[in-house]
Amino acid sequence: MASVLLILSQRLKAANNISYYMKITKTKIYYSWNDYKKDVKQIVKLKFPKTKIIYGIPKGGLPLAVTLSNILSIPLALTYEEAIEKVNGDMSKLLICDDVSDSGNTLLKLKDANKAITITLFKKDNTKFVPDIFLRTCKQSCWILFPWEVI
Repeated sequence: MASVLLILSQRLKAANNISYYMKITKTKIYYSWNDYKKDVKQIVKLKFPKTKIIYGIPKGGLPLAVTLSNILSIPLALTYEEAIEKVNGDMSKLLICDDVSDSGNTLLKLKDANKAITITLFKKDNTKFVPDIFLRTCKQSCWILFPWEVI
């Protein structure tokens, strides 16, 4: 209980100071807006010259997909079917975004996702699907709290 109160007190202090951080406990990672901004800056450096459409897997992949769509001026597809249609089946022109490759099942379910460029913020160590680009890794047992999931 004391550690939970300490974490809550740190989060409240951080919110009041408008200084965000990534706090790691035994099983949780608190991923902050600052962490997100740093990661997006790294992603944008990669350019993606062939990419014609960005698709974000709902719900976790949508924040990253919208951000990249805006910064890179690449259109955003609202459905996977729309994305495939807009690239005329040429999956190398599609960028698929998700927040985390956890089990990997979501990315595996997308037909031909392995032919598209896949990007996640996190990759868990035992995932069945390793994205082309990932910025952070964590153990399978960790839980990641993204800033758009908490108030």
